[in-house]
Amino acid sequence: RFRGEESFRDLLEATRQLSLDAYEHQAYPFDELVDELQPRRDMSRNPLFDIMVVLQNRESLRLTEQPVTDSLRLDPYQELEYAGSKFDLLFSFAEAGDDLDMSIQYNSDLYDEGTIIRMTGHYEQLLESVITDPSLKIRELEFLTGAEKHALTVAFNATGADYPKDRTVIDMFEMQAAHTPEQIALVFEEKEISYRQLNERSNKFARSIRQRTAVRRGDCIAVLLERSEWSVISMISIMKLGCIYVPVDKSLPPARINYILEESGAKVVVTGGGRHTDNEGRPEGMEWLDINIPETDIMESSDIGLDISGSDSSFIIYTSGSTGNPKGVEQTHLTLLNLILWDINGAKMNTGTRHLQFSSFSFDSSLHDIFYSLATGGQIHIINESLRRDLWALKDYILEKGISTLSMPYAALRSMFNEISPEEFNGHRIEEVISTGEQLYISGGLRIFLKNNPSIRIYNLYGPSETHVVTGISYAYSEGGIPEKASIGKPIHNTVIYILDKSMQLVPIGVEGEIFIGGWNLAKGYNGRADLTAERFIKDPFRKGDLVYKSGDIAKWLPNGEIEYLMRRDNQIKINGYRIELGEIETVLRSFPAIEDAIVIDKNLPDGDKELVAYLVGKTALAMDEIRNYLKDHLPAYLIPRYYIQLEAVPLTPNGKADKRKLPDPEGLGAPAKGIYVAPRNEIEEKLVEIWSEILGIQKDLIGVKDNFFDLGGHSLKAIRMIGQIKKRYGVEMRIKDLFREATIEAIAGWLDNMLWAKEAGRPEQKDNNVESFVF
Repeated sequence: RFRGEESFRDLLEATRQLSLDAYEHQAYPFDELVDELQPRRDMSRNPLFDIMVVLQNRESLRLTEQPVTDSLRLDPYQELEYAGSKFDLLFSFAEAGDDLDMSIQYNSDLYDEGTIIRMTGHYEQLLESVITDPSLKIRELEFLTGAEKHALTVAFNATGADYPKDRTVIDMFEMQAAHTPEQIALVFEEKEISYRQLNERSNKFARSIRQRTAVRRGDCIAVLLERSEWSVISMISIMKLGCIYVPVDKSLPPARINYILEESGAKVVVTGGGRHTDNEGRPEGMEWLDINIPETDIMESSDIGLDISGSDSSFIIYTSGSTGNPKGVEQTHLTLLNLILWDINGAKMNTGTRHLQFSSFSFDSSLHDIFYSLATGGQIHIINESLRRDLWALKDYILEKGISTLSMPYAALRSMFNEISPEEFNGHRIEEVISTGEQLYISGGLRIFLKNNPSIRIYNLYGPSETHVVTGISYAYSEGGIPEKASIGKPIHNTVIYILDKSMQLVPIGVEGEIFIGGWNLAKGYNGRADLTAERFIKDPFRKGDLVYKSGDIAKWLPNGEIEYLMRRDNQIKINGYRIELGEIETVLRSFPAIEDAIVIDKNLPDGDKELVAYLVGKTALAMDEIRNYLKDHLPAYLIPRYYIQLEAVPLTPNGKADKRKLPDPEGLGAPAKGIYVAPRNEIEEKLVEIWSEILGIQKDLIGVKDNFFDLGGHSLKAIRMIGQIKKRYGVEMRIKDLFREATIEAIAGWLDNMLWAKEAGRPEQKDNNVESFVF
């Protein structure tokens, strides 16, 4: 299976060498070759190869109605038909005088007629290129027709929309506030804030920032807050000042928070008390501003009135970076404006909805949620961290508040509808579901929910942080069937997308290549990283003066102009919606004194989840618990591997690169880092071990009652599955916020024993127990 230009040249050289060997030595009989190689047999396929090319270099017999001799006449009986294809593809060539006849047989389970017709057109164009200039290298040969080039560069990118570049989403919000001042704009817990109140509080806080600090237009202002209404107020206030909004997740390790604050060059840090508010440990050279400022209330509440251009910087989002530290993507106001206007005019999303804001404020999707809602008269619901971690409580909130737009990363969306039955959503008012973060598969509970509610429209949005959302598609059962694997749709307004090979040449429809993105949604680049910006933001090969972003995502065009996402080209993956550079984890691991080398891979699990596996090389036996604790001080939880395996050396390919194919399977080799093993001591603990084993994919005899669920590779989505299993088995419901206090089998079993005793006795009290239990 050869793919790409380099592989094709390797194939040509290998074929030439094999021909020489066959000439110099006796050819290997086919049957003996199959017996000796012993390939895995599949009756539907040829045992050694899938594609065959045959050249008959003698003139074919052509049947005519003319007599062959005076006594012999040959008449064609019928066209020769094939009942089936022996190979995936069979190209047959035969010389006929000055002509070369070609026929193609193909497996119709793999190819359709349109694909084969395009192949013949490519072959004809390729021959013409060779004849026109035989001196061209293989990679320089032209095989796309003019019509295909036009489709791939122009027709599929006919996305122009006449939007005003001198407006911003702040203007749209202020216009909405003027139009519907008393309508509820934002809800957080028991607080309901109208459009007038939200606009006035944002104006006041913006003036407070400007008066109390030395910040100027174009400066970065970081926001280090717990989720609340102030998350939105701060975001709007910063943009009203013409400054750059930099969200920072408070759950990150202190070292990572400090790196983001320093690397961004933030002049001001907005805080709300708690960690990082004491002088000790604060990065120097920046002012710290608490949201609880009495003087804010006496500030002028009218609009700031600053003239902000679409090309001005708007926000910086930090994503995983291969150097061991995150990198900041600097986006413009034009990106958000273009996306929101496409939502309204292109995607035809509902306006004035009750919109659930789920994603972290350190993700760019949070800005999309907030400004689409506030620009269209909607009601944005900011949920606290406890609700984000407890999907059952979140389901109750969705029903109670009448949420109509549900926007969530795909991983959380899948968990919610797989763990909570569709019947438990009876009475909902959901009209739209928006999936982001990773490839959308409409299967399991999500598919059942959509089938039961055929009017609900589900949106699949795609785009890296360097461009935000650039393609989209939506489905509804009321319009027909829905595919299990969703495409990522077509380019949004004012967006250009090419799919190119390694030589920066267009690939045909149906052929995989790398996505390159241009247009209004293109970021300015990486904050303070001119070298990386120049490497990833390159000249548009088809439009002079423009740039495109080299995404690293592999995809292919579909005949209708949609795009199917396939995989990553590089060392970057996505797990539970988080964008992860494996090189970042490897760099931090190599900084641990006892580790000489490290390789990190992602492993696919049977349930569709992915886990990180670390392969480590050290001169002495490595203490995996120490390594894990070291990573906790330097990396967020989602970057910490689950398995740790020590090797004598990293296996290498002949050219000296790490050979990941030869790394041992982690199952049974690399138990997650954990403490002293204590076996289960009663029936409840034994059952909990079984549940953990199923969810975590770990052998039961490797799970002790004092092990921590999250240290064994668990995360909030798996915790939700565990809580669902406990509810199904014992009929009692645990809240995920309590699980985070002490997530051991010993503690959970103690709580469960108390709950079952109280349930049986018909009493709300819990009995005394030597094992520490949860407080509800």
